[in-house]
Amino acid sequence: MGGARNSGDDRPVHGQERETQATKFNEEWTVGPHGDVENIAEGVLSVPGEIVMPLGRFPRRMTVVRLEDGTTAIWSAIALAEPDMACCQ
Repeated sequence: MGGARNSGDDRPVHGQERETQATKFNEEWTVGPHGDVENIAEGVLSVPGEIVMPLGRFPRRMTVVRLEDGTTAIWSAIALAEPDMACCQ
């Protein structure tokens, strides 16, 4: 990997950290393990899921909130199966 280096060592200069597998973004939006879309309040949906990482499977939860102007705010997005995506739009 190119870029500036600290004199005499292989560490990247601050602000030019190396990208590792753990921090690399997905190239594709792939549907992973997830539960059903839950309507927990008017305008609020929640979906339990898992994130699969080299060290194991970890629980996560996506929350979708319908805003007053009709747009949505999504926290901790999870790729859903197509029928479930329709519920969140």
